[in-house]
Amino acid sequence: MSALLAWLNIARMGLVQASMGAMTVIPITTLPRVMQNELGLLALSAGILVGWYYASQVSRVVVGYASDALGLRTPFIVLGLLVLGLSSVAASWSITIMADNRLLGFAAGLAAYTGVGFGVAASGTSILALVATSIDPRRRAPAATIIWLLMIFGIALAATIGGKAMTPFSFEQLVIVSVWVVAIAFGGGLLMLIGLERRKTAQKTTREPFGVAHVVGAVRTIWHEPATRTFTIFIFVSMVAYNMQELVLETYLGTAFGYDAGESTTISGYHRGAIALGLIVSAVLGRFLLGAPRALVGMTVGGCLLSGAGLGGLALGALNPEGWPIVFNVALFGFANGMFAGGAVASMFGLSGMGKEHREGTRLGAFGLAQATGFGVGLFLGAALLDVASAAAGAMPGFAVVFSVEGVLFVAAALLALRISRGAAAPATPIETRTPRTA
Repeated sequence: MSALLAWLNIARMGLVQASMGAMTVIPITTLPRVMQNELGLLALSAGILVGWYYASQVSRVVVGYASDALGLRTPFIVLGLLVLGLSSVAASWSITIMADNRLLGFAAGLAAYTGVGFGVAASGTSILALVATSIDPRRRAPAATIIWLLMIFGIALAATIGGKAMTPFSFEQLVIVSVWVVAIAFGGGLLMLIGLERRKTAQKTTREPFGVAHVVGAVRTIWHEPATRTFTIFIFVSMVAYNMQELVLETYLGTAFGYDAGESTTISGYHRGAIALGLIVSAVLGRFLLGAPRALVGMTVGGCLLSGAGLGGLALGALNPEGWPIVFNVALFGFANGMFAGGAVASMFGLSGMGKEHREGTRLGAFGLAQATGFGVGLFLGAALLDVASAAAGAMPGFAVVFSVEGVLFVAAALLALRISRGAAAPATPIETRTPRTA
């Protein structure tokens, strides 16, 4: 019965992540398209707003420390979901303002995307900290996969239903659909949180102080931990590598292999489907290996190296497209991405609890900030590098350069992960007098 309850709790945490993902769909995916197509704005306008969304996630470290200091995660999850929901609706409303007043609407959009970034940072960091402090290490690999897949499910469901509800499109309908998506997702997230976190029987009698100096001191403390510092750098490098292809892959498929928009989208879908398969395989292996830290790091290293090999294949395909097994290549790349992501997330949960102080939230905040920053940098770097390399050497060599740089970054990430393995194999230091309830 306890095992069943543990898996149910993991599923509930995943559904909270799904609700968070659902509320990001319209501001991150739909609105940039509306700005370009319906309003005729430059892609740069949408890029600035989405980039600001990533920049706003610097609050992850502050929220992580605050949840450590309070000793509870749920209040910050609820706060994050609330701010995210309200800001998501505000972002849709800002688009209606842009239709009449570009400057005023853009200013409103910046404010809304600041809230979206903070909401994701607060809820995302806190739910991951709850996972790290309440899930048995043997279940962390499958837990990482379940939570990731449920988040993808929430995003896909919101995109599908919201897209249909928005047809035929109007600015009024955009706001109405946004309100309904937020209401359903927020309500579902709150429902999943009921009774999920219980106060520990061995908590501190006094709470830690909270202030700028205390946050800075906590960050300095974790930064002097070799495993934490190396893993933070690893996340940044691997996320840059992972996301450089985001704005490049479908263009590459059309330019190099002559696929139209529908065909390239389908093949890109194979990439995402293979990611899910890689996540599932990493979960099974992690469970079979009882969540051993070295095994999780090994999966991460293997996934990074295989991702680098897949990108090498894409680079060769750009130079020799005729007869190249591009579908297999893209699927292999996706599978490797899933393996690396599953191992990395499971390792992250374990590493967040290592060290001399109770700092899971602070460490996960640092990891999350590195992820968000790397994601944004990778998005920009991939597109910019393609433009520069293509202008200098032509389209096909340009694609080869982008994929080659990505591959090198994945190899560098694998080397960083290897440096972590010794620290990951060490047992976590007992955390003062607070003993987390493990599921």
